[in-house]
Amino acid sequence: MSTLFFLYKLAGALAVPPGIFVLACLLMALCCLRQPRRWGLLLACLATGIAIYSASCDWSARLITGPLEDMYESHPLPTDDGVIVLLGGGVRYDRDLKPYQLGNYTSVRVLKALQLHRDTGWPIVCCGGNPRLDPDPEASEANLMAQTLMDMGATQVYREGRSRTTWENLVNALPILRRLNRRNVVIVTSSFHMPRAIMTARAVLKGFDVYPHQAGRLTDRSPMDPISFLPLSMSETCLGLREWVGMGAYRVMSLLRRSDAR
Repeated sequence: MSTLFFLYKLAGALAVPPGIFVLACLLMALCCLRQPRRWGLLLACLATGIAIYSASCDWSARLITGPLEDMYESHPLPTDDGVIVLLGGGVRYDRDLKPYQLGNYTSVRVLKALQLHRDTGWPIVCCGGNPRLDPDPEASEANLMAQTLMDMGATQVYREGRSRTTWENLVNALPILRRLNRRNVVIVTSSFHMPRAIMTARAVLKGFDVYPHQAGRLTDRSPMDPISFLPLSMSETCLGLREWVGMGAYRVMSLLRRSDAR
């Protein structure tokens, strides 16, 4: 990589968020060195700048989100009849709060589920409600995913359109899975979301064998270079942090449920 190209990328990173926030924190810290020195504010500005910078770099995403994506990367699929459980990952809403377009993560998941459906002939259960409206299966993420799949030629598509969380996805899908009477359940979701989804599925889908099938990856595997240390985006790191926190919260909820059952 040439020095000139790196300087070009650096200038671009510092001209817009989040890089410009890092630069602002550093400038405020320098201002705090003027008389009278404000050491407390200086340390606060430095800590904030370092936190924003760290969360915005590729190396941070690899450290935090990468391990989540590696957990189930090469997991085998069942060899006999199964059912595909497709978890939603967000949609775009119109002015009436009705879903009209699949989000980026959901689009990748739908394509992965469709490919698996075509390869195996297994039915698909689409999961996802509409948290912005009262439960309405006809105006749900699951309905939009199911319609998209059927438009692309999928058959045996079912939908669960009342859930708001991963836990509710699987709890509400359970009656459909029981009616289909297939022991093997293949979870299709994004790589970063898979560990929490599998942990939830194993807690909720008692009596079923659960398999992961990852759809899309956020973090890179290429050797790190100088661009890996530029503050370009916080989304990958923040998504990873959210998943780690979510897994911890689910473990606490599971412990509380067990104590209540006693």
